[in-house]
Amino acid sequence: MRIIYIATALIVIAGSMASAQVGVGLNLYGGGGLSLPVSDLKSDWKTGFFGMAAVGFNAIPQMETAGRYTYYRYAAKSDIGSNIHLIIQEYGLDLRVKLSPPGIAVKPYALVGGGAAKMKISDDTMNDLFSSTTKFYYSIGAGLTSVLMPKVNCFLEVRYTRISVSNGNVGNVPITVGLNLSL
Repeated sequence: MRIIYIATALIVIAGSMASAQVGVGLNLYGGGGLSLPVSDLKSDWKTGFFGMAAVGFNAIPQMETAGRYTYYRYAAKSDIGSNIHLIIQEYGLDLRVKLSPPGIAVKPYALVGGGAAKMKISDDTMNDLFSSTTKFYYSIGAGLTSVLMPKVNCFLEVRYTRISVSNGNVGNVPITVGLNLSL
């Protein structure tokens, strides 16, 4: 019985991909929002903010790869009462899969990604308190996109990002609101 369900799902997915009338091309993304610290970040850092930019290419209508840059900033108080900031810069690659057939106004998608994350801690005058480190990160998430006008979409995206460090992990949940321009 399980094989019948899997075969039916594959047929539906293949059919929606084959019937897609979405153009194949280049997409530009820009957005930002709040980033919720989780795992080892949660105990020390407040909710942060971030901005992101990406350039995507639709290899096939239902799937896209995108090069992505994201800048995060979190704040905390040091032991002596001064403000300190955790800054994370991610350079990565995302794979986005559209989960609905064309013709639906609000389209869901799923994504996975990975790359390099550069982390540093600085004070209010932006002096580095520790040397920066670059580590591997991965992310998984989902989102919704809707057409605003021809070739311009808005999107809402939630993802979980985890950076593996030597003494634990750094995790966050960025909630992104942004625009997408299809060229």
